[in-house]
Amino acid sequence: MVHALETIHGLLKPNGILIDMRPKGIPAEFRGHRDNESMPLGQIDETDAFIEYRQAAEAMEKAVDKKLFRLQVSGEYDFVIHADSFEEMKAYLTVEWTDAIIHPEIESKALEMKAEKISLHDFIHIGIMARL
Repeated sequence: MVHALETIHGLLKPNGILIDMRPKGIPAEFRGHRDNESMPLGQIDETDAFIEYRQAAEAMEKAVDKKLFRLQVSGEYDFVIHADSFEEMKAYLTVEWTDAIIHPEIESKALEMKAEKISLHDFIHIGIMARL
């Protein structure tokens, strides 16, 4: 990953901007919704335990240490995926998050509460990096 950042560094003009936007590697949280009620259902898991997000963070830290980039500002936000049913959410994740693991008790909780909607909240890091 550091090699990719070195390549990007070579493509950007001095003081050019790289936007570093990636999941934080914290398990995303399912929530069930019914009427005005919202209930946590559990967290998604991954077959690789979210390793690629930690690797991306480490690569960016190394690029900063190598003085390729300087952090100008950083923050985080909650990226939310909405679905009308648990089945719809699972179908979406099957295509878009192929290494996701949804533990059976999460769906059981959604059925138990008779959730009308499901949301999945992922925690995203964003950083504005200046090329040095």
